[in-house]
Amino acid sequence: MQTETSKPQVKMVDKTLAFITLLFASTLAMAAVANDDPFADFLVTIESWAQGALGVGVSIAAVLFGAIRAVGNNNPMTALGGIALAAFIHWGPTVIRDIILVSGAII
Repeated sequence: MQTETSKPQVKMVDKTLAFITLLFASTLAMAAVANDDPFADFLVTIESWAQGALGVGVSIAAVLFGAIRAVGNNNPMTALGGIALAAFIHWGPTVIRDIILVSGAII
């Protein structure tokens, strides 16, 4: 005997919570880093580390480690882990900054 399945009912509380979450997310998306922010120097330092010599060195080490692991496992797919880590280190800070601060694409 077949029973009819019903769709879950969305309660008013759930709709309200979703609206409040969207409201806060849009506020965060419009955030900007002011020059007098005490963490502005921290942001600049971390970005320069990730995109400077430290980031390049760690990226190269990740690719080499992935290649060594690929040879050891006799599987070339494990080398992609090193390449992916290198890409995240290089482009990650820029993508995060663009999503949160510049374009507001968080929504």
